[in-house]
Amino acid sequence: MTDASDHHGGGKRCRCCDPGPAQPSFEAAMSDQVEQTLLHGLFPQPILRREMLRKVGASAIIGALSSILPIETLKAIAQERKPLEKTKLAVAFCRLPAPFR
Repeated sequence: MTDASDHHGGGKRCRCCDPGPAQPSFEAAMSDQVEQTLLHGLFPQPILRREMLRKVGASAIIGALSSILPIETLKAIAQERKPLEKTKLAVAFCRLPAPFR
């Protein structure tokens, strides 16, 4: 039988009591996703993208892009919690006249 003091190993937290890594906030996760999507869009070839990130660094690339693209605006748009699709649509068909012969 173990004692409660043995469970924590002299003041240290054990694995079962460790809360693990903190989950990023929704805003931080969305911000990271916008940056990743931007990098994937600008550098679609994985080898070129990895080489560019290795030589320059992601923060330098994002910093340079933010001078010409409204990245903060893109992040704000991505964080809006509005429905993306319409749930009610009105559809109509219009018959076209037959072509002249």
